Amino acid sequence: MRTVNSISKFVLKKTPNRIKKVCFFISSFIATGCFVGKIKYVPGTFGSLLAILLSIPFVKLSMSIQIIILGFLLTIGALSTHLYLIKIKDLLKDPKEVVIDEIFAIFMIVVLSQFIVQKLEWNHFLSIFVLFRLFDISKPYPISYIDKNIHGAKGIMLDDILAGFASLLIFIIAYS
Repeated sequence: MRTVNSISKFVLKKTPNRIKKVCFFISSFIATGCFVGKIKYVPGTFGSLLAILLSIPFVKLSMSIQIIILGFLLTIGALSTHLYLIKIKDLLKDPKEVVIDEIFAIFMIVVLSQFIVQKLEWNHFLSIFVLFRLFDISKPYPISYIDKNIHGAKGIMLDDILAGFASLLIFIIAYS
């Protein structure tokens, strides 16, 4: 997280205003999942649906490429979320329009579920979507603790990562 803070400080202090605007636009685009998060109703569900649709061709890549993309997605997700929070001038908020956390969590579940089910079928993607939305919306403990007590980009990403692991656990039980 220090790296995210360092990069955002560099962007804010050392960059001309025109380039800052471009950086904020790109971070908004990424943080809101190609602006899917700007949909008025249930943006998290639409972000999760986008992630499921994007993950269908994603599973055709080699596992090593999937893991590299997953690491990149986590990094770019945390950075874009942090810059988006700076843009809206509220580092403590968890804006509903930020859906990169849902997108990352779905991709994480998809990658890890391939260690249980070798070839994911439509019912697996549906299960991942439903399980994740269930845990993301209901936020049982410890997800609720993270949601209430860890703020900023770290908290936004972390509560969905935990919801993803809870979903994966149920997925493993169901498909083992």
